[in-house]
Amino acid sequence: MTERHPAPPEVVRLAVRLLDSQRLATVAVNGADGYPWAATVGYVNEGLTLYFVSARDSLRTERLAADDRTAAVVRSGADSSDALGVAMTGRAAEVLDPELVAHVNDLVAKRRRDQHAFGAASNAVALFRFSPESLSLVTVSDGRSAPRRFRLDTV
Repeated sequence: MTERHPAPPEVVRLAVRLLDSQRLATVAVNGADGYPWAATVGYVNEGLTLYFVSARDSLRTERLAADDRTAAVVRSGADSSDALGVAMTGRAAEVLDPELVAHVNDLVAKRRRDQHAFGAASNAVALFRFSPESLSLVTVSDGRSAPRRFRLDTV
Protein backbone atom coordinates (compact mmCIF):
# COMPACT_ATOMS: atom_id res chain seq x y z
CA MET A 1 0.00 0.00 0.00
CA THR A 2 1.30 3.45 -0.92
CA GLU A 3 1.84 5.95 1.84
CA ARG A 4 -0.59 8.84 1.97
CA HIS A 5 2.25 11.33 2.25
CA PRO A 6 3.87 12.83 -0.83
CA ALA A 7 7.60 12.43 -1.25
CA PRO A 8 9.45 15.37 0.34
CA PRO A 9 11.84 17.23 -1.98
CA GLU A 10 14.91 15.90 -0.11
CA VAL A 11 13.76 12.29 -0.67
CA VAL A 12 13.23 12.97 -4.37
CA ARG A 13 16.70 14.58 -4.59
CA LEU A 14 18.31 11.53 -2.95
CA ALA A 15 16.46 9.18 -5.29
CA VAL A 16 17.41 11.19 -8.40
CA ARG A 17 21.05 11.35 -7.28
CA LEU A 18 21.08 7.55 -7.00
CA LEU A 19 19.35 7.10 -10.38
CA ASP A 20 21.83 9.51 -12.00
CA SER A 21 24.77 7.52 -10.61
CA GLN A 22 23.65 4.08 -11.80
CA ARG A 23 22.83 2.51 -15.15
CA LEU A 24 21.07 -0.79 -14.35
CA ALA A 25 17.58 -1.32 -12.97
CA THR A 26 15.55 -4.41 -12.25
CA VAL A 27 12.20 -3.96 -13.98
CA ALA A 28 9.27 -6.19 -13.04
CA VAL A 29 6.13 -6.62 -15.13
CA ASN A 30 2.91 -8.59 -14.69
CA GLY A 31 1.84 -11.60 -16.70
CA ALA A 32 -1.59 -12.82 -17.73
CA ASP A 33 -0.76 -16.02 -15.85
CA GLY A 34 -0.59 -14.02 -12.61
CA TYR A 35 3.16 -14.38 -12.19
CA PRO A 36 5.45 -11.35 -12.12
CA TRP A 37 8.58 -11.37 -14.25
CA ALA A 38 11.69 -9.30 -13.49
CA ALA A 39 14.86 -8.69 -15.44
CA THR A 40 17.76 -6.25 -15.42
CA VAL A 41 17.74 -3.49 -18.02
CA GLY A 42 20.05 -0.64 -18.87
CA TYR A 43 18.37 2.74 -18.43
CA VAL A 44 18.81 6.46 -18.62
CA ASN A 45 16.76 8.71 -16.38
CA GLU A 46 15.35 12.20 -16.47
CA GLY A 47 14.55 12.94 -12.87
CA LEU A 48 12.59 9.94 -11.59
CA THR A 49 11.45 8.92 -15.09
CA LEU A 50 13.35 5.96 -16.53
CA TYR A 51 13.81 5.09 -20.20
CA PHE A 52 14.80 1.58 -21.27
CA VAL A 53 14.69 -0.56 -24.38
CA SER A 54 13.24 -4.00 -24.85
CA ALA A 55 13.30 -6.38 -27.78
CA ARG A 56 9.95 -6.35 -29.56
CA ASP A 57 9.74 -10.14 -29.37
CA SER A 58 10.61 -10.29 -25.65
CA LEU A 59 8.40 -11.47 -22.82
CA ARG A 60 8.74 -8.02 -21.19
CA THR A 61 7.39 -6.21 -24.27
CA GLU A 62 4.58 -8.73 -24.65
CA ARG A 63 3.56 -8.34 -21.02
CA LEU A 64 3.78 -4.53 -21.07
CA ALA A 65 1.44 -4.45 -24.06
CA ALA A 66 -1.16 -6.29 -21.96
CA ASP A 67 -0.57 -4.57 -18.59
CA ASP A 68 1.46 -1.38 -18.17
CA ARG A 69 1.83 -1.70 -14.36
CA THR A 70 5.53 -1.91 -13.64
CA ALA A 71 8.01 -1.83 -10.77
CA ALA A 72 11.63 -0.72 -10.98
CA VAL A 73 14.43 -1.11 -8.44
CA VAL A 74 17.84 0.56 -8.51
CA ARG A 75 20.51 -0.11 -5.91
CA SER A 76 23.76 1.67 -5.26
CA GLY A 77 27.00 -0.13 -5.87
CA ALA A 78 27.97 0.28 -2.21
CA ASP A 79 28.46 -2.70 0.05
CA SER A 80 25.51 -3.68 2.22
CA SER A 81 26.53 -1.47 5.15
CA ASP A 82 26.19 1.71 3.04
CA ALA A 83 23.57 0.58 0.55
CA LEU A 84 20.93 2.89 -0.78
CA GLY A 85 18.12 1.72 -2.98
CA VAL A 86 15.10 3.10 -4.76
CA ALA A 87 12.04 1.00 -5.50
CA MET A 88 9.27 2.55 -7.57
CA THR A 89 5.91 1.43 -8.88
CA GLY A 90 4.26 3.03 -11.86
CA ARG A 91 3.39 2.59 -15.51
CA ALA A 92 5.51 1.93 -18.58
CA ALA A 93 4.51 2.96 -22.08
CA GLU A 94 6.25 2.66 -25.42
CA VAL A 95 7.74 5.91 -26.70
CA LEU A 96 6.49 6.53 -30.23
CA ASP A 97 7.18 10.27 -30.56
CA PRO A 98 10.33 10.70 -32.72
CA GLU A 99 11.21 13.95 -30.91
CA LEU A 100 11.15 12.21 -27.53
CA VAL A 101 13.22 9.34 -28.93
CA ALA A 102 15.77 11.91 -30.15
CA HIS A 103 15.74 13.60 -26.74
CA VAL A 104 16.37 10.29 -24.96
CA ASN A 105 19.20 9.54 -27.39
CA ASP A 106 20.72 12.93 -26.51
CA LEU A 107 20.51 12.00 -22.79
CA VAL A 108 22.29 8.72 -23.50
CA ALA A 109 25.00 10.43 -25.56
CA LYS A 110 25.67 12.99 -22.80
CA ARG A 111 25.63 10.61 -19.81
CA ARG A 112 26.69 7.26 -21.17
CA ARG A 113 29.39 7.89 -23.73
CA ASP A 114 30.25 4.19 -23.82
CA GLN A 115 26.64 3.13 -24.44
CA HIS A 116 24.80 3.04 -27.74
CA ALA A 117 21.84 5.33 -28.22
CA PHE A 118 18.35 4.12 -27.49
CA GLY A 119 15.61 4.29 -30.02
CA ALA A 120 13.98 2.22 -32.61
CA ALA A 121 16.50 2.36 -35.42
CA SER A 122 14.78 -0.79 -36.61
CA ASN A 123 11.64 -2.63 -35.66
CA ALA A 124 13.67 -4.97 -33.43
CA VAL A 125 13.42 -2.90 -30.23
CA ALA A 126 10.95 -0.69 -28.42
CA LEU A 127 11.82 2.28 -26.21
CA PHE A 128 9.78 2.48 -22.99
CA ARG A 129 9.16 5.34 -20.59
CA PHE A 130 8.59 4.32 -16.97
CA SER A 131 6.59 6.95 -15.05
CA PRO A 132 6.63 6.24 -11.31
CA GLU A 133 3.61 6.72 -9.06
CA SER A 134 5.17 5.68 -5.75
CA LEU A 135 8.69 5.62 -4.40
CA SER A 136 10.39 3.73 -1.61
CA LEU A 137 13.79 4.93 -0.51
CA VAL A 138 15.68 2.17 1.27
CA THR A 139 18.76 2.79 3.39
CA VAL A 140 20.78 0.33 5.41
CA SER A 141 21.81 1.14 8.95
CA ASP A 142 23.51 -1.32 11.31
CA GLY A 143 22.78 -4.14 8.86
CA ARG A 144 19.03 -3.48 8.80
CA SER A 145 17.09 -1.95 5.95
CA ALA A 146 14.93 1.07 6.65
CA PRO A 147 12.43 1.67 3.84
CA ARG A 148 10.39 4.86 3.59
CA ARG A 149 7.50 4.82 1.13
CA PHE A 150 5.85 7.83 -0.51
CA ARG A 151 3.41 8.65 -3.27
CA LEU A 152 4.50 10.76 -6.20
CA ASP A 153 1.98 13.39 -7.18
CA THR A 154 4.02 14.65 -10.12
CA VAL A 155 7.20 13.46 -11.72
